[in-house]
Amino acid sequence: MNIISYALYIFTTGVVLLITIALGGKCPQTQYSALIAPCVCENDTWITCSTNESFNIKRTFEYISQSVHWKDRHFERLIINATELHEIPEMAFGDIVFNELQVLNARKLHTIHTNAFGATRLHMKRLSITGADSLTTTTYQYNLFEALSSINNIQALEVTGANLVDIPERAFK
Repeated sequence: MNIISYALYIFTTGVVLLITIALGGKCPQTQYSALIAPCVCENDTWITCSTNESFNIKRTFEYISQSVHWKDRHFERLIINATELHEIPEMAFGDIVFNELQVLNARKLHTIHTNAFGATRLHMKRLSITGADSLTTTTYQYNLFEALSSINNIQALEVTGANLVDIPERAFK
């Protein structure tokens, strides 16, 4: 291999590595599919969780975390379409992070823990919660506005279908 071919090989390898790093996460291998159900990973960049039954978000994301390398835990998008989702608990996603979170058809979503977003709060730029007509703003360790305020780099926020009667002054610090 001459010097030009070697330099081109090094450059190409570096570009491929940078593209892989820029795209973020990498899906768990198929042998973990049953453990992360009802979630599926698509294109190594987003995760979709879709079910009409109750599921344990925290446990599901613990399995995802255990099944991917630590460098592969940053995904572009998480979509949760779960009509039986009642809460988003503390540290719901563990060390898995997303740029965008969509919670769809969340008719029974009642509470979001103050520290629900954990590590992903540093990366999330877009959050959409739709159909959450049971969502409450404050109960014990569950404070919707504190949870939303914890998202450091939020650029777009949408909460629709919720029965929010007022937004407190200084809700978003």
